Amino acid sequence: MMASVTEDSKQSPQQAAYGAAPNPFSMTPHPQDKTHKKGNETMQPTVKTRQILAAVIGNALEWYDFVVYGFMTVILSRLFFPSDSEYASLLIAMATFGVGFFMRPVGGILIGMYADRRGRKAALQLIILLMTVSIAMIAFAPT
Repeated sequence: MMASVTEDSKQSPQQAAYGAAPNPFSMTPHPQDKTHKKGNETMQPTVKTRQILAAVIGNALEWYDFVVYGFMTVILSRLFFPSDSEYASLLIAMATFGVGFFMRPVGGILIGMYADRRGRKAALQLIILLMTVSIAMIAFAPT
């Protein structure tokens, strides 16, 4: 009597020696995966957890920039937007604040299109160049 051979039982000599490769689409951990532990031991962070944590930290830093600009609006309005009316300079400073909210999705679309054509590395280099130029303009402003 012959035993039926299924797809699961077919293994190459390399797989038999080292074990089967983990399925990247499987929701269960591979038996040889050391990052997942059983019992009361804690699990190490997965890639998805690290990505979520990185996104949260990046978002928090970006909002920190907006909050600092919001608190400093009164001072920045006097320094960068001098005018006869304090209200006019404050409104111009707040309009600049609003432009930042408007340009975030627009910049994401434009930089995303650039990244699709040229690649992520070129897009990151462009973003770093744009940030460097804008910070240099602030640093070398006459006020």
